[in-house]
Amino acid sequence: MKPGYERANTFDDSDKNIEEDLKGLYGLDPGILRREFPRNRALSAMGTAEQSRKNEEWERRNQIYSRIVSNRASEKEVQRYYDEQSHLMADMVELLEFIIDRYNDTLPEKERKKNALLLEQYRKQLSVIPLKEKESLERIRKVDYPVTGKD
Repeated sequence: MKPGYERANTFDDSDKNIEEDLKGLYGLDPGILRREFPRNRALSAMGTAEQSRKNEEWERRNQIYSRIVSNRASEKEVQRYYDEQSHLMADMVELLEFIIDRYNDTLPEKERKKNALLLEQYRKQLSVIPLKEKESLERIRKVDYPVTGKD
C-alpha cells in the first residue's frame, strides 16, 4: 500500500487479539459493548495509544498496590487505589448485567453460566472493597504511629 493511503481505523495484530479475547470473554461482538459502554474501564482499549495508556494505568495501580501490601503507601494512595478498584469492579458488574439482561438468550449455555459466575465473583469483590480499604488504612496507620505502650 502506498504511504498516506492507510485506512484510518486499521488494527494491528495485537488489536485483533484484544478483540478476540473480548469475544471469548463475554461471548459477544466487542463493538456492541464499546458502543453501549464507551467509558467502561472493564473493556480493553482499542488502538495502540489507548492500550499504552491503559497499560501505564495498570502498572501504576500495581506499584501502588505493592506499596499498600508492604505498608509503605500513603493514606491518599490507599483511598485512590480502592476507589479505582471500586470503579473497575462496578464497571465489570455493569457490563455483565447488561450482557445477561440483553443477550443471555442468544448465548450458548456455557457462556451464560460463565457470565453468571463472573457476575457473582465481581459483585463479591466489589462488596469487600470497603473492608479491604479499611484494613489497609489501619495497617498503614499502625506502621506510621506504632504503639509503644507508653502514653
